[in-house]
Order: sequence, then C-alpha cells, then structure tokens
Amino acid sequence: MIMFKDKNMKIRTSFLFGLGILAGCSQQDRKQEATQDAGKPAVAVSEEKAVPLPPIPEPMDADAIMKIWAMDHNETGFMEEISDFVERPGNWKGKRRVGPDQNNLVKSEGFSFSSKFVNRRFMTWEFLGEGVPPGYSVMTYLPESDSYYWWELRKGGVVNEYKGNRREDGGIAWKSFLTPGGDGSSVQLSFIPGPDGLVMKDVFQVMKDGELLAHGEGEAHWMSGPGMELLSAEEVGELVAEPHDPNWEIPEMAAWVVKPGEWKRVMSIKVRKEEEPLAAAKSLLEGAKDLLQLGEADDLPQPGDEEVMERTLLVNFKHVRGRYVVFVGMEPEGNKVFSGVLAYDVRANLLLESTLDSEGVLDRMVGIPDPDKGEVRWKSLPHDDHNRLFELTVKVSPDREKTSFKGKGWENGKLMAVMEGQQEWLGELPKED
Repeated sequence: MIMFKDKNMKIRTSFLFGLGILAGCSQQDRKQEATQDAGKPAVAVSEEKAVPLPPIPEPMDADAIMKIWAMDHNETGFMEEISDFVERPGNWKGKRRVGPDQNNLVKSEGFSFSSKFVNRRFMTWEFLGEGVPPGYSVMTYLPESDSYYWWELRKGGVVNEYKGNRREDGGIAWKSFLTPGGDGSSVQLSFIPGPDGLVMKDVFQVMKDGELLAHGEGEAHWMSGPGMELLSAEEVGELVAEPHDPNWEIPEMAAWVVKPGEWKRVMSIKVRKEEEPLAAAKSLLEGAKDLLQLGEADDLPQPGDEEVMERTLLVNFKHVRGRYVVFVGMEPEGNKVFSGVLAYDVRANLLLESTLDSEGVLDRMVGIPDPDKGEVRWKSLPHDDHNRLFELTVKVSPDREKTSFKGKGWENGKLMAVMEGQQEWLGELPKED
C-alpha cells in the first residue's frame, strides 16, 4: 500500500493511481389544487405522456406503498419531471449530522437507501438507518399543479405526506402537510442533487409553533445502479490474471480506453500538514460543497502548510474479455503497488473502476465521460473503513497514447491533498502479459 502521511493523518492513494484511462394533502385536496391552478401555463407534454399515467392509489396507505416498492425498476417512459430533478436511482450511502440548530450538530448518524423508478410515474425508496426499522416512501409528480407529492410510511403503519416544489438549484424543497399521530410539529427539508446525480445533500428542520426543534444536514453518495453487480475483490484478481485480448466489444467506451501497453506515470501531490489531530469540517455540508465544486474550493494547502511529493510509476494496461480494461501499477524498482479493472455500464453511462492495493483492500471509483470536453470526471465511492474521498478529472489524448489528470482529496470533509500528473505510452505489452 502506498501511504502519504505526516504525524497525524494519512491518505490512502493507491486506488487513485489506477486512473489512467482515462406531511401531505388528500386526493380531494389534490383535485382542488388542480382546479385552482387551471389558469397556469400548461406543463410541456412529451409523446410518452400522451399515454395516460397510471392512477395514484387511493388511499396511499401502507399496503399501497409496499405494493409500489415491490415493483421492478423500469425507466421506460418514466416522467422526466422526476428523473430530471432527483438523484440517480440505485443504492446510496450517506451520513447526517443533527442537533438543536445548525451551529450545534452534535449527533452523527449513517444511513443508506435504495431507490427505483416504477410504473412510469413513481419513485420509491427503502431507507435503512442506524437503530431504526426499514422505512419506505413513494413520490410522484402532478402536472396539473406542477408539484411533487411524497408519502412516507412510518412505524405502526402511519403515513406522513409532503408537498414539494422545484428549487432553482435543481433540488426539491418539501414541506410536511399531514403527520398522523404526530405532536403538531412540521418538517421542512430540501434535497439538492450534485453534478451528474452522484452526490446529494439534504437539509431539514423540525418546527413547532414557530420554534425550531431540530436541524439536520447530510450528504449521500451513489454506490451502484438498480440491478448493477459490482466486481468483487476475487473477480478483480481473476481478471488481472487473464491474458491480453485485442478484441474490443464496447464501442461506447472506446474513446476513454487508453492504448494497451506499458505506460509511465508521473504525479505531484501536495498534502496538508497537520500539527494537531485532524478535525472534521464544521459541517458535512461544507465538505459536500467542496466536493461538488472540484477546482473551486479556496481552502487549499498553502506554502509552508503542505508537503510536496513526487511519484513515478510504471503501469501496464491490457484488455480482457472484450469489455474490461485491466491495469497493474508498479514502482520503477518492480514492487507492485496496485491492480484493478475498469468497466462501462451502458445503462447508467458510467465508467466503474475497482482497484486492489498491495494489501488486497478494494476501493471503487465512478467516472462520468464528457465527450464534448474529451475528459472523464472521476469520484471515489465511500468506504466502510475510512472517511476519505477523491475526485479527479482525466483527459485522454485522441491517439490514446497520453493522459493528464488533476484532482483533490478530502478526509472527514476537509481538503487534504491536491494532485496532478500525466502519463504516456512507452510501448507494447511484454510478451508474458
């Protein structure tokens, strides 16, 4: 494992070396809202919407919510008003900090959720939190009132309802309308997706009689799409051991795949020095904001506060089974640093990288190709064993014989490292590969 560290912190960077390739109202209330909004401009209707949408169950109770959750994910003809304004469907992992107000977020909790599109008009979730039973929700969009509705199934079969409206930043702001069995408090929250739908932050407040009872801030990271099976460490090892196959079967990925062969990589990393134990960012949202604004954060390590490291690696790239890029990174002296596999998911239009370090620890990254810019933006996925995240932008030359990259790394939401580098093709693979 390659570690860059000072007295009090460490950043694992072996896996990034692989990046060379680059409450609510009732049904009657909704009908009244539709009548009141009849004079508003009509919402654009696509050809798919010419086919009537399935009805909303009445009542939308626990049984109806669970029936919708049991449906298969299907994006065919799905409502754009939802798909364009929410996070990617799939599996997500996040953390949230809560407290009496935004300056006192005293409790941190982890959570995960799965989401999918079903029956052309419903987005549905299964939410898993620490120490609580699974929760289920359903959301839809009403063209008649240009608004969103969300039903949340709570403990004991109670269903809370929320109404939502689009925010200028692309998110949705929600307000509770109906909380059966509640104490008279109301909830206001906003879901704000990041670029490419891979990061989502949320802010919520609980109010009662005009008084703030609780404030929470969180962020969640996309981990995989519905039905997407990620490679295990054992599968990565098997693919690394296979010989190079010159055949290539994924044309969508061709522009982002470097030329097979031996490559030389040179990189420079500036790592922040820490005299005191690493402190978390003031709030998770500050860390999320930096993460969403790659290249724009101003909290960079300054001269005197940083340690500059230069690194040269030799990386072999080969193609396997017509759809995988396999790579192995070594020090010039011949010590193996990492190995991994790059794949492409055509449904999600994402590149997926799985990398094993020298100790066999598996890390993952997801890449968003941008053909107009000729680059791929990479983001690491959260790991159970550490709180480090990386983002890099990789450019591949038209002849696929050169790449350049730059990026940043965070730990506990604090910017800790800035990196840049380039690599070039040296020659064909050795015959033994």
